[in-house]
Amino acid sequence: MENDKIFMMIRESILVFSPLKETDIKIDSNLSGDLSLDSTDRLELVLDLEQKLDISIPTEDYGWCKTIEDVVLLVKQIQAQNTKEAVK
Repeated sequence: MENDKIFMMIRESILVFSPLKETDIKIDSNLSGDLSLDSTDRLELVLDLEQKLDISIPTEDYGWCKTIEDVVLLVKQIQAQNTKEAVK
């Protein structure tokens, strides 16, 4: 999946549980600082992405994500890994 599509999906997910406006959420937005997402919000985001993308995001993997771009890259890595495993 392309980065832009993943970003838009992340933004849509955040808008469901956050009072932020669409224009507040940018690719380089810091999850804690710029968007004020606490650990519960971050977990809700991860659970929503797992459901929408049919992937599993281990806690230790999303813990290092500081920005929206980090989350996009993590999703891409997991999708690539799942594709490699499906080919085997």
